[in-house]
Amino acid sequence: MINLTQSQITTLILSSFLLGVTLGVIYEAFCFFKFIFTVNGRSGAVFAYILTFLSDFIFCLLFALTAILQSYRISGGIFRGISYLGILAGVLLYYFTLGKLTRKISQRLALFCRKTMRKILNLVSIPIRAIFSLIFKLYTLTIGKIIGKIIFRIKEKKHLRIALQEKARLQEMQTGEINGGYKKEGRISFGGKRAT
Repeated sequence: MINLTQSQITTLILSSFLLGVTLGVIYEAFCFFKFIFTVNGRSGAVFAYILTFLSDFIFCLLFALTAILQSYRISGGIFRGISYLGILAGVLLYYFTLGKLTRKISQRLALFCRKTMRKILNLVSIPIRAIFSLIFKLYTLTIGKIIGKIIFRIKEKKHLRIALQEKARLQEMQTGEINGGYKKEGRISFGGKRAT
């Protein structure tokens, strides 16, 4: 086990604390982007879960990676609990003091960014909508009319065929009723010959 001097321990605690504050700022940045990409403070359930999972997963990986790298840099890779406690203290101190102020500012900034993005998307979509409406009008005036007439004639023929089949079935039923309700057929004898 590597014994650390008092100055190395002090350096470890201070650097862990500053690293924790930095990680708190990074976490607030993740929260800021999550807030921007939600709709009216909410998003679709699946998208919100995926975004939250990914951001928290990336933050946890970043937290673990920086803690391990700091442990290797100062104490030669030996686990020092004081390092992780310093990081945790830095994150919590930032979150409950300066983090409250930055959260309010980031929410207002995110609302402003969201409104700005909506206005830009609306401005960009105006010419696109105009182009699509022009294409649709041209389609309905040219090819759409031809296709509509073809579909109408196909449906008309289908309805006519169904009507003729129904008429033939009704005539067949009427002729069966006139002939006594059944058709006369030749009788078959037990010997297999038809009786006349």
